Amino acid sequence: MAVPHVNRIKWWQAKLIALAAWNIPAAILFVIGERHSLAAAYYLLCAWYPIALAWGLRVIDPANWAGVNRAGRFYKIAQSGWHLFCLPGLIDKFTVRGDFKYVKRRLFLCDDKQPVAEGELLFEELDFEDDSAPVSATMWYRIGNVDQAPRELEEAVMKYLFVNDKADQAAVEIAEDDLRPRLQKHSIDKVNTELPVLTGESIEPISKGIEEFGLYLRKVNPVVVDDVKLSEATKKLRREVLEGEKDASKLGEQIGSSIRVTANMLAGKNAAGEQNPPTDEQLKEATRLWREERNRQTLEKTGANLTIFTDGMESAVVKTLNVK
Repeated sequence: MAVPHVNRIKWWQAKLIALAAWNIPAAILFVIGERHSLAAAYYLLCAWYPIALAWGLRVIDPANWAGVNRAGRFYKIAQSGWHLFCLPGLIDKFTVRGDFKYVKRRLFLCDDKQPVAEGELLFEELDFEDDSAPVSATMWYRIGNVDQAPRELEEAVMKYLFVNDKADQAAVEIAEDDLRPRLQKHSIDKVNTELPVLTGESIEPISKGIEEFGLYLRKVNPVVVDDVKLSEATKKLRREVLEGEKDASKLGEQIGSSIRVTANMLAGKNAAGEQNPPTDEQLKEATRLWREERNRQTLEKTGANLTIFTDGMESAVVKTLNVK
């Protein structure tokens, strides 16, 4: 995007105003001094110019910038280094200051931005593939690119100042509008584990969007999904699933141990008294015996009717166990 049109003072107008601002007071002082003596007039001139020089000499700190108006019109973006301004405060005025450092912006903050508790913020809740949860994300950017020349940096600052008077808010909205539908295509676990840091082509739409305002993303970890906060119901469900998996694992170990003991009994020991390794057939037989014993215990505990189907598909209740 081109540099926005602003009511910028022309260079020759700026020079002319500066010459007038320095020399008109000098002429007035010269006239005043001449009424007493020519020497007094020269003394006043010699005093005025060093004062004007000291008054106008300013230094802009490294990585900083300042917007300067001259005689009420935009003059330039002063970058780091020494500058000679024209009577700062009267002719030249610093309208805005900033720097070229990276700034951190939180994404998906709720509109009210009211803290729920001390140190805690309220984030927007997104509908993911498997559940809904608040999302916390961070974006890092700066005004201008790190490898740009001073002239290009000045253009970036002008875009930041004049394209949109709320450039930072607009940049956050661009990032949120791009991330929201892409994150919602995935599960919460995938977002937390596989998409915590977005780089390269995944952030290209965001990068191009905010460049309109003279903003550039950081090259390292430019957009980070900090956290997807699970709801209490989801946390409870996951705890139950985890406990169920642990119980199933313990039950599996018990079943395997019972079957191995039975298989070892079927295999027996050799003449030296050492345990023979069970064969596949013995393991299958041990598994069958375990299943029969398990079914019998289930029938006894539930008091269920045991139904046997004959070859002719005729059925009859042969036994009812009422073991309490």
